[in-house]
Amino acid sequence: MKHFYTIKQCFLVFALLLSTLAASAADSFVIGDFKYTVKTTNEKEVSVSAAKTTISGDVKIPESVEYEGVEYTVTSIASSGFSRSYDMTSVYIPNSVTEISSSAFMDCNGMTSIRLSENLTVIKARGIGRCYKLAAIEIPNSVTTIEEEAFISCSALTEMIIPNSVESIGRSAFSGCTKLTSIQLPNSLTTISNGLVSDCPNLISIKIPNSVTSIENSAFSKCKNLLSVTIPNSVTTIGNSVFSGCKNLLSVTIPSSVTSMGYSVFRDCSSLPLIYIPASVAKIGYGMFDGCTKLYEAGDEKGIYCEAKEKPEEWKETWNEYETEDGDIYLKPLWGAQPLEYLKYTILKDKDNEVAVSAANMGMAFGEIVIPETVEIEGVKYTVSAISDNAFFNCEYLVSLDIPNTITTIGDNVFSGCDNLIYNEYDNAKYLGNEKNPYLVLVSVKDEAIKTLEINNNCKIIVGSACSCCYNLNSVYIPNSVVEIGASAFMDCNGMTSLRLSNSLVNIKARGFGRCSKLSIVEIPESVKSIGEEAFIACSGLTVLTIPNSVTNIGGRAFSGCSKLTSVELPNSLVTISNTLFSDCSKLSSVEIPNSVTSIENSAFKGCKSLLSVEIPNSVSTIGRTAFKDCSSLTNVTIPSSVVKMGEDVFYGCTELQVSAANEKNGIYCSAKEKPAGWDDDWSSESDEDNKCRVFWNTQLSFAPESVANTNVSIYTQNGSVVVENADETIYVFDIFGRQVFNQNSESVVKFNVSTGMYIVKTGSVTKTVLVR
Repeated sequence: MKHFYTIKQCFLVFALLLSTLAASAADSFVIGDFKYTVKTTNEKEVSVSAAKTTISGDVKIPESVEYEGVEYTVTSIASSGFSRSYDMTSVYIPNSVTEISSSAFMDCNGMTSIRLSENLTVIKARGIGRCYKLAAIEIPNSVTTIEEEAFISCSALTEMIIPNSVESIGRSAFSGCTKLTSIQLPNSLTTISNGLVSDCPNLISIKIPNSVTSIENSAFSKCKNLLSVTIPNSVTTIGNSVFSGCKNLLSVTIPSSVTSMGYSVFRDCSSLPLIYIPASVAKIGYGMFDGCTKLYEAGDEKGIYCEAKEKPEEWKETWNEYETEDGDIYLKPLWGAQPLEYLKYTILKDKDNEVAVSAANMGMAFGEIVIPETVEIEGVKYTVSAISDNAFFNCEYLVSLDIPNTITTIGDNVFSGCDNLIYNEYDNAKYLGNEKNPYLVLVSVKDEAIKTLEINNNCKIIVGSACSCCYNLNSVYIPNSVVEIGASAFMDCNGMTSLRLSNSLVNIKARGFGRCSKLSIVEIPESVKSIGEEAFIACSGLTVLTIPNSVTNIGGRAFSGCSKLTSVELPNSLVTISNTLFSDCSKLSSVEIPNSVTSIENSAFKGCKSLLSVEIPNSVSTIGRTAFKDCSSLTNVTIPSSVVKMGEDVFYGCTELQVSAANEKNGIYCSAKEKPAGWDDDWSSESDEDNKCRVFWNTQLSFAPESVANTNVSIYTQNGSVVVENADETIYVFDIFGRQVFNQNSESVVKFNVSTGMYIVKTGSVTKTVLVR
């Protein structure tokens, strides 16, 4: 059947079509780069989109727009409104906008920044997905909902802080953000959705808020650098594959609130050495530990420890049941894993009720460890005040360490080899501490090339080698909170010219400031009690040094090689001048030894070429070998009667101690009533045959003691020569420094041609000093 239309009917159809087009035109309009669509829910509001995908550069969306006499408020970004606008580099979204619709900025590959509305409430699915160059974004406190895949594959994002206003985050919201290193989740969140941060390989740690009750499937899967996760005791269920593929995961804490865990939860967590599953877990899915090679390689003290009294549903038969002595039945894998006692304590004998802490077994501290402030041992309460040497050495699976405020000293090499330990950072430095003070202990600097360093005002201890070899570091301000500077803490900081020490400082350990060659002035505060060995060794620029009376111990070589140091006043609390304490301080001209000193140890002032005189107090009983060796300017030393023991070569190379014919009383006068131990009958520090330096005086204020046991021997000078007659034994001739210059078998007359000077001649028991002019 054929249909025919009249002209009138055709006209009516055409009129209807025009009216439809007019109505459509009224619903949307274009002004400049933007297309606006009037909302059906409010005729005075519009959503905005790009008029063309060729929109480029910096884009600023207006808050309102006027069209045909009507003003419209821009309240949303339209679905796919700016998607694939590849040439757009930045976007400003006005505060009138409350919603970013789905895929609004999807695939804006050139966008590097976006400013969100302060009244934004929702970011819908894929709203800002696959914006590969977007490196940072600030989510305002107004947002309550982030939908699925909202930021998926934003591969340049490095940090994400989600405000507490956000109540829900959809699945895979941050999946594929490959440069993301940290994310702060809101404490209003109850569910961590499927794949929330999956495939974020640079994510190192994440804190799950206490509001979360459920962790859904694959939430953290393929986060291959995730090291540690603590699940709060609010969580009851853990879904499938939650940590699957987290190849570097070292520690997971599962609370007793968890009742169900899905399949493959830890699949391919190939670095996980230990896992503890509480008795509350009633259901565990299949393949939970497939590919966890560290667990299966573990010895008797590693692996999986299960608290459950019955085999949880769906566990394989290889999980043998066994009965303990008290009748409880536990599950354990075939390799016999047991829970570890991570820490051991050593009672400090020189302290009242204090202990030092360390790992119970070398290299066997795992995951997250909290050192307590106190510990009870056999009914006695002790304060944990120290961390022992090598306490956590090579604990490569240690991820987190909580150090209490009670710690006042930390040993050497404590954190060496803790390659996965997570630190708190402040001004180019890494710290450890606790929740109240995360900056308690300065462990290391982030970059050895730093020029300045601001140490956190809450820092208490600077550990060994923390800032060593920072060659460009020119000044350091150590806050008053610091009580200890560890061994080699600032060693080889060659550029450091000034140093301000804490007025609470108690201990400067070995090599603390060693080889800081440009350091010129050091004022040691009155709080310091101990200066370790080599603490300031080879600080060749040091000219001024003040050591307060609070210091009771100075270690060996503490100031050795401080070649510009001119004078030093030692504290009256010092008992021992340690080995080589001021050796090679070539400009040191004076030193005052306090009455508290009882011992001057080996080489204490060796090589102090400018030292003119030394007054040794009556308190000193021993002087070690080579104590004043090569003090070539030393003219006078008085050895008190209190000295009962002197070592070898005490004054070797002291050239100005020579006695001239014009003044025989120059030199060293020893008032000791008895010969010091180790010296021969002629106050010699070594036998002639060994060609060592000798001291040529005895208890009288005169030079050159002589022994004449063989009265037939005659020793004299003649015409610039030394003559010996009637010697029965070998004849030895030494210069004033004790160096052997001649030796010859006995004859009736022996003549030695020598240059002008003083010589010592010895044959058998006969010794005589002669002056050749």
